Amino acid sequence: MRALEILSGAGLRDVSGIRLMDFGYGTVGHLRLLASLGADAVGVEVDPLLHELYSQPGDQGTVRGRHGKDGRVTLLHGQYPAEPEVTAAAGDGYDVFISKNTLKNGYIHPEKPVDPRRLVHLGVDDTSYVRNLHRILKPGGYALIYNLCPAPAPPDKPYIPWADGHCPFSRAMWRPRASA
Repeated sequence: MRALEILSGAGLRDVSGIRLMDFGYGTVGHLRLLASLGADAVGVEVDPLLHELYSQPGDQGTVRGRHGKDGRVTLLHGQYPAEPEVTAAAGDGYDVFISKNTLKNGYIHPEKPVDPRRLVHLGVDDTSYVRNLHRILKPGGYALIYNLCPAPAPPDKPYIPWADGHCPFSRAMWRPRASA
């Protein structure tokens, strides 16, 4: 819910009727909550274990809302946006893109060698990834990447990739490009 608190400070007042993508969703509880408030919540996950964990028919689909505002949960698994079928299934027209504890510099561009199983492989270069986010968001849409991290390891200890929570994409990539 921290993401919604941050987004409300930026002007998002109600999730009813919004389309939201959570990249690296991790669990479906928050997506189901958003859907119960009327959101169309799309979770995209790169960890293949979650595909197995959330493979039951009731894990996605329409979620009945309390005030007649039904929402929807859609779960997608694979390399987004590198895999065309995942990208096509995700579509566009999002009001909000969020990612918590997935798009970390330590997972995308680690400072030291890391077991490849600990990395998030986007399947595209950074510029292509951010351009895709610009493409899927509606004008005025919100993108929020936030990471919770432990303290970095001391220099004499092994590198902790999840402790480097900086955004892996440069600030310049987020600025709108001038039209030609």
